[in-house]
Amino acid sequence: MKNPKVEKGSLLGGILLIAGSAIGGGMLGLPIVTGIAGFYPAVVIFCFCWAFMTTTALLLLEVNLSFKAGINLLGMTKQTLGKVGKNVCWITYLFLFFCMLVAYIDASGSLTQQFINKSFAFQIKGWQGSLFFTVLFGVFVYIGTALVDHVNRLFMLGLILTYLFVIGFGTSEVQPSFFSHKAWSYSLLAIPVTITSFGYHNIIPTLTSYLKKDRRRMIQMVVVGGGIPLLVYILWDWLILGVVPAGSFHNKLTLENILGFIKYPLMGQFVQYFAFFAIVTSFLAQALALLDFLRDALKVADNWFNRIWLIMLVLGLPYIVAMVYPGMFIQALGLVGGFAAIILFVFIPAFMVWELRYKRKKLEHKIVPGGRIMLSIVILIGFFVMAVQLIQEIFSIEMLKNIL
Repeated sequence: MKNPKVEKGSLLGGILLIAGSAIGGGMLGLPIVTGIAGFYPAVVIFCFCWAFMTTTALLLLEVNLSFKAGINLLGMTKQTLGKVGKNVCWITYLFLFFCMLVAYIDASGSLTQQFINKSFAFQIKGWQGSLFFTVLFGVFVYIGTALVDHVNRLFMLGLILTYLFVIGFGTSEVQPSFFSHKAWSYSLLAIPVTITSFGYHNIIPTLTSYLKKDRRRMIQMVVVGGGIPLLVYILWDWLILGVVPAGSFHNKLTLENILGFIKYPLMGQFVQYFAFFAIVTSFLAQALALLDFLRDALKVADNWFNRIWLIMLVLGLPYIVAMVYPGMFIQALGLVGGFAAIILFVFIPAFMVWELRYKRKKLEHKIVPGGRIMLSIVILIGFFVMAVQLIQEIFSIEMLKNIL
């Protein structure tokens, strides 16, 4: 008698979770960091960052397939890079994704507040909107990956529809002459932010278990799931950079400033819906991945009791911080996000693959070609991106000194 076939998770669901994890509130800031360079330089930077981050995601997948199902990033790092690697992973991962959850919870407050206040007969405050958002979607994360998959599909549909409405309504405002502006030297400054916008690697271990370590489908999931944000970012940049004059990007623009250049009356409402869906999809993916990360790191069984206190830790603490210090961790994320993303999504996967391939001679799951040369190039690009981010921070400080 044959053993019953174990049902694998949905490839489509995995693709959408990756896309939803990457497409977040940071997308709205991409035109601001690429606007000075111009549209065509921005497209080149987007394609470069997509190819680079897809390569590092496949490196992480290669490592993940070498271990048993259920292991997370921390467990892989410990078994390949030892105690030092484990500690670096711990600190970087927790700080980066804790800050991301704080940012999402903080941003959810006003959006949820506006929706409820306009839709119902009672009024709520911003902190109540954040609490409602955190509790509602925290329940989905508590139940598990399968439910998050289906809920995420619904909100990804909303994200796609509102995005198409925004693009459709804004297309008539695009000025083709604006695309003639090209300042290639400024395009390098957009790389750190763009790289973080393709950061979905933390959810790969969760999805590897979800798809039962199906190597072929996992590769498809990474390539296609990461390709969706690339198309979304290019079209979004085309709209905004075709509406806002290039000279305006030398000033500190906000989303409201950008919307001021688009005259269609319903645009603001649709952008708010789009922002809400983007926050929800990213929140679900990051919270789910952080929950699994802590469960693996703390070596606790996956039962209802442990999931309760873990979900309270994953979401309760960020909620408190978002309410007590609104905006504080968003600013911290903007300062170190590029560094943390490079450490987690570039250096750690590359060094783990180097350890497995060339020290332990485990080549059965090799995905990325190019050998030591390719790994060296990946590492050097990582250092280059960190240098660009560091230069920007120093340059910003010098500007402040001149102003003061």
